[in-house]
Amino acid sequence: MPMGIGATALARHIRVSQTRIERILKGTVGISTDKALRLACVLKTTPYYWLNIQTNFDLSKASKAIDVSGIKPLI
Repeated sequence: MPMGIGATALARHIRVSQTRIERILKGTVGISTDKALRLACVLKTTPYYWLNIQTNFDLSKASKAIDVSGIKPLI
């Protein structure tokens, strides 16, 4: 893991389960507002940074799975 800290140490530091950090890293669960606040604090970023990454990931995934080509504008 970057910065020389493993999932276990990061989890302890931000007071969440190691399993949660591992699932976030694997992409099997998203970053919640709670985790965004914790990550922002420990990594000197903002919660918005983490939530924007999550939103972009979700939108990219959805755009591959959902066909909107048949939807026309109302006006």
